Amino acid sequence: MNLLLPSIGNKVDLARLLGAAVHERGGRLLGSDLSPDAAALAFVDMRVELPCFDDARFWQVFAAVARDAGIDAVVPVRNEELPQWARRAAAGELPVRLMLSTERTLRICLDKAALYAAAESAGIRCPPWQPANAWIARPAVQCPVILKPVSGSGSRGIHVARDSNELARWIEHLDRPYLVQAHKLGREFSVDCFAAASGVLDTVFVRERTQVQNGQCTIGTPVDDPELVSLCRSMARELHFRGVVNFQFIRDGEGAWLIDLNPRFPGGIAQTESAGFAFCERTVAALAGIGSSGA
Repeated sequence: MNLLLPSIGNKVDLARLLGAAVHERGGRLLGSDLSPDAAALAFVDMRVELPCFDDARFWQVFAAVARDAGIDAVVPVRNEELPQWARRAAAGELPVRLMLSTERTLRICLDKAALYAAAESAGIRCPPWQPANAWIARPAVQCPVILKPVSGSGSRGIHVARDSNELARWIEHLDRPYLVQAHKLGREFSVDCFAAASGVLDTVFVRERTQVQNGQCTIGTPVDDPELVSLCRSMARELHFRGVVNFQFIRDGEGAWLIDLNPRFPGGIAQTESAGFAFCERTVAALAGIGSSGA
């Protein structure tokens, strides 16, 4: 099986691990990126040229590249691209296979307001929040707070405001939708899960985020935390996950709070793999065995 990682960027660990799993099956790992200097391209067997994802020609060019390079499956890695891959797969418009959550699930996960609403419906607590544009008229969340983009990942675009004057100044200059959320401090956890096609989380691995740089966990410690496992399973009953999913929690004196949910491979996947959870091999195996529609 030949597998493509589009918009591969600096996903070095993911390229290395998926490449090893593909090679075990006699296949090749291909990669694409707008930058020829993208770090992860050094770990693929072949680079392919694709236009910018927003280019109107993208899907036509992709179909031709997939045919010419013999690409069987794709693992998208950029949040902004996930829903379109899922929509086209569900419509039978892709010549390749995917292991990806439904478009509805992806759009909820990538919109923090929708995510927090879904979590609260599932009985999962999130730090109190409100839309930034509503805070000026009705400040329901007390400082200190975190100002975060409704759509975003990692620590990009996040600001901590210690008092209401500082927060008001930030809000005046926002150029896209933001949330104001209570600033919780405590131990941070990532929970990496694998969901089979049925949507059930059949494997869950919890690690404490003991060192974080630019929103990505660089050092993690495996922990046994049945409560976090239970919360993730509750969320899976609310949404239909498929493949690798990453939850992020903060635990303080009041309990556990859901901070974020990434419906894709996390940046710290190497830590999960080194702990014995072969999510890359499981993904490749699933892609080799599911139907051609990928839906």
